[in-house]
Amino acid sequence: MVRADPMFLVALTLAHAADDFEGRRFYYGDIHAHTGASGDGGSSDMGTCQKWRSDEPGVCGAVADLGALAKGNGLDFFSTVDHVTSEAATTTPEQWSEVFQRVNALDDPAGGFVTLPGAELFLELTDGSDLGHRSLLFFGDVATLAAVTQTDTQASGTTANEVADCAAVTTFMDGLTAQFGDAFLIPHHPGVRKPMATDWSCFDATYEPLVEVYSEHGSSMNATSTFDVPWSGYAESGTVAAAIDPKKMALRIGFGAGSDNHDTHPGQVCGTDTVQTDHPYAGGLTVVVLPEGDAFDRPAIHDAMVERRTYATTGPHVPLVVEVKLGDGSLLAEMGEEVAIAAGTEVVVEARLPEDAVPAVLDVSAVGPEATWVMAPGRPGIWSVTIPGAELPENLFVDVTLDGGVIWSEGCADGGADSFDHLWSSPIWFDPAGDDADGDGYSPAQGDCDDDNANVNPGAREACGRPEADQDCDGTAAADDPDCLDDTGRDTGDTADTGAPDTAPENDSGIDSATPADTAAPPDTHRCACGTSGEGGLVAALAAAAALAAASRRRSA
Repeated sequence: MVRADPMFLVALTLAHAADDFEGRRFYYGDIHAHTGASGDGGSSDMGTCQKWRSDEPGVCGAVADLGALAKGNGLDFFSTVDHVTSEAATTTPEQWSEVFQRVNALDDPAGGFVTLPGAELFLELTDGSDLGHRSLLFFGDVATLAAVTQTDTQASGTTANEVADCAAVTTFMDGLTAQFGDAFLIPHHPGVRKPMATDWSCFDATYEPLVEVYSEHGSSMNATSTFDVPWSGYAESGTVAAAIDPKKMALRIGFGAGSDNHDTHPGQVCGTDTVQTDHPYAGGLTVVVLPEGDAFDRPAIHDAMVERRTYATTGPHVPLVVEVKLGDGSLLAEMGEEVAIAAGTEVVVEARLPEDAVPAVLDVSAVGPEATWVMAPGRPGIWSVTIPGAELPENLFVDVTLDGGVIWSEGCADGGADSFDHLWSSPIWFDPAGDDADGDGYSPAQGDCDDDNANVNPGAREACGRPEADQDCDGTAAADDPDCLDDTGRDTGDTADTGAPDTAPENDSGIDSATPADTAAPPDTHRCACGTSGEGGLVAALAAAAALAAASRRRSA
């Protein structure tokens, strides 16, 4: 995304679609929009368009124009989640089906536009206890979803909100996905006191990989925040902070946002609702991050949400890359990942944005459960902070505060008391590496075959000069390793090597120092090199920890 003029940020308003940045592609979507198929919503061509519980008219879009409206608001994907429970909010099955199937048919991945037909459920226990509101999003193919009816989407089989228990919700989703393919049940406005907060004790990781942290109700991030406070006040137990706090619910869940717009304007982030007028804010969007060149379709969005490659924006379309690195600069984890790390390891948190967004940035912080670290600017578009090992939190996310007065050069009526906007990355989780007697970053449980020797671990290079050793713990001593039998010091399949013997066996880089042609060759991907596997101490520990990160980095399924 290259723009000569920073004030071209006006392109971040309407009719602005996916961005490319640092080999990734960023897709912007509204996962929570309503039409006149919700009893408390309005469309110009369906039902009525008037302020809720009033005879005053609103300003509504048309169901027939849903695709054009979403694209006009710069969306790459969207979902309508009209109500299917609650007598007051649900309309006829016929109207609901008309919207659901229209959205289903709009799916056009070849044209770069994806739709996720859906529904909204209110969930309560039979004793009246609130479980919260959920957005039901479908990811199956168009033909399969053509058979979905309103009854299929109701956990109780009726418009009633009640379910017997949490297990009943899981059973409902199991049956639904078995029949129609992948689906999620995304909690939204979880920290809002009214209409109802989320009871996180009913959390199901399979069907709730994401939480909507922001909408036109306001922020659900933290009950101590003064940013876009919900109109009904915070319900602390339902906030995102409570959900991911390791001392409270300790959930591992990605971040997203939606508009919750009720006047048929999906993706509208610079205009407040004209039907639900007690919802004071304009809502936000979910950003899905995919490798550049990957397919963009329903399965890709599904997988990105499972892997937590998402972040929430309160409106601006701004790419964000978040990484955690070790002190030597090697990558440890990216947004949404879980990583095993030895206790006391110092890390560097880095956030990167396109340079043309820099004028709008007011603050960048790394936020943990009990502490916040202000990130300092470095090269244009890069902010970082070093977190000492003694302070390493169980998880952290990055909060970017933007000046809406710069982002929205034409102005943005978002309903807030200030002109701030936010990007909230999905968290990164740090897991203990386990008992690690030699401090090389690997425990025996992680494959360290000699936990008394810091030079022996799964991340070590096999030392060809010590044929009796198995320094990389692969079960094969160096003398029997095919790579180490190659006297070039490189993988035997490496055609870049000239074949000349390595005259400097102490060089453990895997490159024959006597052969200039080797300087352009790629590094030895099998970590088999002539010489030693390291000298121990801090350098060895950092190298081992980097290898640990590469070996143990995993994405939650």
